[in-house]
Amino acid sequence: NMHPGASGEKSAVRWTAPAAGNYRLQGRFEGIDTAGTTTDVQVLRNGAPIWSGEVNGYGARAEFDLSVSVNAGDVIEFVVGTGNNNHYFNDSTGFAVSIVSSSSTPTPTPTPTPTPTPDVTPSPSVTPTPTPSPTVAPPING
Repeated sequence: NMHPGASGEKSAVRWTAPAAGNYRLQGRFEGIDTAGTTTDVQVLRNGAPIWSGEVNGYGARAEFDLSVSVNAGDVIEFVVGTGNNNHYFNDSTGFAVSIVSSSSTPTPTPTPTPTPTPDVTPSPSVTPTPTPSPTVAPPING
């Protein structure tokens, strides 16, 4: 639930990009005040608008589906203002968003490197020589 302030302050939810790349932002703002929400809504990247809309009425939605390229540390803000009537009464606005990395950096497939075959010179074959069995002397009685 987001709501603008009594003196025209905007309500904001901020997300800071953890890494550079492409991200898909899918979401919506929705009027949830039964008296009829009237708000202006925006998505900003580092303070500059990249999408805007209006929510006028209970259950009214402003949906977005954006692909953005960001640097690590860039800030995306989802903002709710007072709308075209310029007052904050009855301006409760629901908000939902999904932020998913859409960077498709392919994982390189390793190229097999042939293993060199060492030069092996056959060694002469060795025939084992039998070892004579030990001779056991008979016991001496005495």
